[in-house]
Amino acid sequence: MEYPHLFRTGTIGDVQIKNRIVMPPMAMNYSEPDGTVTDRNVHYYRERARGGVGLVIVEGAFTDKSTKQRAFGMGVSEDRFIPGLQRLADAIRSAGAVPAMQINHNGKLASSRNTGYATLAPSAIANRANGEVPHEMDSEDIKYIVGCFAAAAWRVAEAGFEIVEIHGAHGYLIQQFLSPFSNHRKDAYGGSFLNRARFALEVVRATRKRIGRDFPIMFRLSATDFEEGGLITEDTVALARLLEAEGIAALHVSAGSNETPYTTAQVIQPMYFEPGNLAKYARIIKEEVKIPIIAVGRINHPSVAEAILARGDADFVATGRALTADPHWPRKAFEGRTDEIRQCIACNVGCIGRLILNVDIKCAQNPWVGTEYEEGIPQALVKKRVLVLGGGPAGLEAARVAAARGHQVRLLERENHLGGQVQLACVPPCKAGLEEVVRSRVRDLEKLGVDVKCGKEASPSDLSPLTTDVVIEATGAFPATLEIPTEFPEKVTSAWCVLAGQAVLGEKILVIGAGMVGLETADLLAAKGKKVVVIEVLEQVGQTITPTTRAALLHRLEVENVQIITGVSLEHWGCDGAVIRKKDGSSIRLEGIDSAVIAVGARPNRVALTPPADSPITWRRVGDCEKPRDIFEDIQEAAKVAMEV
Repeated sequence: MEYPHLFRTGTIGDVQIKNRIVMPPMAMNYSEPDGTVTDRNVHYYRERARGGVGLVIVEGAFTDKSTKQRAFGMGVSEDRFIPGLQRLADAIRSAGAVPAMQINHNGKLASSRNTGYATLAPSAIANRANGEVPHEMDSEDIKYIVGCFAAAAWRVAEAGFEIVEIHGAHGYLIQQFLSPFSNHRKDAYGGSFLNRARFALEVVRATRKRIGRDFPIMFRLSATDFEEGGLITEDTVALARLLEAEGIAALHVSAGSNETPYTTAQVIQPMYFEPGNLAKYARIIKEEVKIPIIAVGRINHPSVAEAILARGDADFVATGRALTADPHWPRKAFEGRTDEIRQCIACNVGCIGRLILNVDIKCAQNPWVGTEYEEGIPQALVKKRVLVLGGGPAGLEAARVAAARGHQVRLLERENHLGGQVQLACVPPCKAGLEEVVRSRVRDLEKLGVDVKCGKEASPSDLSPLTTDVVIEATGAFPATLEIPTEFPEKVTSAWCVLAGQAVLGEKILVIGAGMVGLETADLLAAKGKKVVVIEVLEQVGQTITPTTRAALLHRLEVENVQIITGVSLEHWGCDGAVIRKKDGSSIRLEGIDSAVIAVGARPNRVALTPPADSPITWRRVGDCEKPRDIFEDIQEAAKVAMEV
């Protein structure tokens, strides 16, 4: 077998698990507004169980109504939730996986604006995300919340789940007690490590007392919170030993905190992080305890998971976004169909990006996430001849979905290769994985028998009603231009030319525009040893970039000493340097600039050739040729339009 460690049976407590693949808890925002399980919840989790995962851990459900943070988060705070949870557990089990459930209290990471209740925390330290100062918990509050955890675990058991996981990681309430960064108490719950661990241990003991000693309890912990003066790995190791002594059946080892974009990026890693990057922490914990360890952290391919297990870093591997992108990747890997797996690209747009906005989870790679109750792509009632113009992400997705519906599809691409702007987006450091967007769709088009021609533009005969019923235009965009006042126009180029390797640049480069393209071009140039200054007319950079990705990218640029100046525009660039003007009228002179790169957005690229007004051909436009935006939106729109033709 290609992945012998991955598909070996395992045990947590007395529960047998058919393989070492764990679906970790991910908030999906699919429940009813009050937290009740919906059909959407059931079908989403059941589909992952059907896909071959061994253990499914349902998202961290709120243990008390005062901590319900997500608009459509799942609840376990009252007995009335049990029937829905039972339906969910039964669905997971009947589909072949072991059902588990995580229980959580957000602490100060909740918001009174969302819950209607004051937030609780070990200390009255403001939440940096929203500025809200929580209520410092007194002894009665602590006793009450400990009881809430225990009661929630009892409901999990009553609903038929076979394992309960206590969430002690990611900056939520238990970790807030554990970390000296967020715990400034002077009583028995603060100060020394043992005092800071007291709340976690009381939760575990109360839970064990409520559900009995034979029901497996797992505990999720962060090895570190990446905060200065915060939780350190040595303390987490000590906690792991204490939890083992308390009878915890397994430890789920993560890192980070969901309080700021940068620390959240450690939890849900964008593509700037290496696959499997948190497995090193799992190994540290594993060397200190005998109970099973679950590793997590951008495990985006079965080969990454297999390597973690083969090295002995962990006993199980948890992979969340990869299962969102392709719920059947475990089965495909087991059956030797690894090349058919649609891999997560860690763009963080449809998942954590949408969760931050408090809306439901979707996926750039899988436009059907959240619609698993629909049994596959439905066949079109009337089969049509569909012509797709353009082979970028939107065109490839439109062609794929249209062909899957039974239409006869042709795709024409003007360039000699498919992929569109993805070919450029893959060039900056750490971005090569974006090629998966193209690879997986090209593979599907080949299987579906789509007629793909590169190096060809549409001709009038292609737009004849004799050959075509529907045209889907997906011709992408071109870089926006900007006239800049300079004595060196020959030294000005576009970011697209830089990414394409077509630009000759000096050693000190001025990048004009700090959106995604401008910042990633700066990253590329800095990685090549260039001195880079980025200027942006707006006060903030990367405003359209998902917060976790933006934070990680800005950290890279800071390490690379890229200078970023906001709220300015270029006034003049000549022999005496580049003068940039602030909004208050003052100016800054930049010496030694010998190249300028324009990165000020994109403009729709639309075909000049269209059918006559009285033509019966249906014409739809998708992707950047309609409106430049990110890959996630392009693919979502392309799939939607292809479903409508």
